[in-house]
Amino acid sequence: MRKFVPAEASVLLEVGCGAGAFARSLKDLRIQQEKPLEVWGVEVDEDAAEQAKRVLDRVLFFALGQPINRMDIFSILLQR
Repeated sequence: MRKFVPAEASVLLEVGCGAGAFARSLKDLRIQQEKPLEVWGVEVDEDAAEQAKRVLDRVLFFALGQPINRMDIFSILLQR
């Protein structure tokens, strides 16, 4: 999935981020490359969302079926 994240992306949203491990790995890689990446996550499992809040910049908890209306601030939407 990393190959699908453009080098010029500055803000990423991972839908279904779980505890945030994958998105955090992207953030860490970009830190090493000196290309900062702000990483947001969206999660439907409240416990996982709480864990992700510890490692990502922002995490949104949405109940299933609730729309995500924040695309005005994201450079890329990543859904695995």
